[in-house]
Amino acid sequence: MISVALITIVVDMLIIKWLLNKKTGDKFSRMGGAKIIFIGIFITLINLLFGVFIDKDIGTVVVNPVIDGFVLALFGAGLTEELFKYVAFRWAIRNNREVRSWLDVILVAALVAMGFDLFENFIYAAFGNFSTVIRAFFPMHFLFGAIMGYYYGKAKLTGRFKYHIMSIGIPVMIHTVFDMWLIGLKNIMGDEDTYANLTDEEIMSLPYAEYLEPMAVAAIVTIVICFVLLVLSFKKIARWSKNGEMQDAIAGQE
Repeated sequence: MISVALITIVVDMLIIKWLLNKKTGDKFSRMGGAKIIFIGIFITLINLLFGVFIDKDIGTVVVNPVIDGFVLALFGAGLTEELFKYVAFRWAIRNNREVRSWLDVILVAALVAMGFDLFENFIYAAFGNFSTVIRAFFPMHFLFGAIMGYYYGKAKLTGRFKYHIMSIGIPVMIHTVFDMWLIGLKNIMGDEDTYANLTDEEIMSLPYAEYLEPMAVAAIVTIVICFVLLVLSFKKIARWSKNGEMQDAIAGQE
């Protein structure tokens, strides 16, 4: 799994470098950029330690796979991870004189998220999870961070509280919906070693097998939609940087 870890590190570092280069005007200093990434890594460690106290066991359906998947995704990933990243993001921009514009705010939020993603993927790879390769080329944390920064910047510019709610609420919602179908499917079929050895007949005889097909379809649709949003986020940041857009001054960083 060393090769998997290397792949994830290389991909994440390329995205981080790309983000750092999208800042218009004066670039982030090396120390400033490193500090932002370190904050993202540090908050991942805190989140992992916090996760020790949360029961994320998968394998027993309590209500039904959809509701159980939603609850586990919300409290085991969507809500906790996005709240931790929001705190880290606010920490990263606190009294940061290099953060001057709306675009800067978006970049910092995405960079914190990529620091989170970098360390989380490394942990997954260290424990031999091959799905980390897929995660490396599907950096959903980037999307969540970009959305968070966009609405936080909009809140600062307009003074409207609803955008503060959206800056945390929308990433939590997307993150939860993205994870819930996969968690629900795993709740029915068990871990990779278990369902890899199941025959078609054994799969169809599983409890709640009738949920498998609609949940698989929902998972595919969600993944496609999120992939489109991910691509659009990259394109928008690239356009804003190239055309000098989103340069509205963000004053009074706390």
